[in-house]
Amino acid sequence: MGSTGTGNTGPKNDHTRGSPKGSYVYIEASSPRVPGDRAIFNSPSFKVDGQCKLTFWYHMYGSGIADLNLHLVTTSGSSVIWSQSKNQGNSWLQATYDLPKMDRFQIMFEGVRGDNYQGDIALDDISFTGCTLAPLCADDAFTCGGLQCIHKSELCDFIPQCRDGSDEANCGSCDFEMGLCGLMQSEYDDFDWTRQSGRT
Repeated sequence: MGSTGTGNTGPKNDHTRGSPKGSYVYIEASSPRVPGDRAIFNSPSFKVDGQCKLTFWYHMYGSGIADLNLHLVTTSGSSVIWSQSKNQGNSWLQATYDLPKMDRFQIMFEGVRGDNYQGDIALDDISFTGCTLAPLCADDAFTCGGLQCIHKSELCDFIPQCRDGSDEANCGSCDFEMGLCGLMQSEYDDFDWTRQSGRT
């Protein structure tokens, strides 16, 4: 897929393969985006037993980089648990976060557009390790994106029962090589993450 198409911002290659043929997701800061626009990516909902570590790789290169925020969403609300701002150089950087034991949670990545079009932010190789992630819902149910469960018989029936439509989307560690791996674009943001290979 290559770069994102905007000069002096974004990665040339994905992190997984280090190749322009590999894939990642990114936010495109070019027009019609304006400063402060947000793109939000939600994980599926999970329950955790024991200690869980979230690891992901991010790329924040360009004079217009604003913020990349990681939110923890639980039934009691949302809080920022990790954040990075401004130009971090033209390389992939690793971030890890130890998650506490929780009954229900989602992870939400929020990319914020900065002062100019050279503000592409990318993500790759998101994984959960050192823990067993159990689905929020019973064995005969599907876990929707908003801490919601539906019966598996309602999955892929061309009728969205989940508020976020995840029951009608493709799902799937996430290296973005085969799609978005069950991560869902939010309807409550200003623009979406884009899957890409090579330079942004």
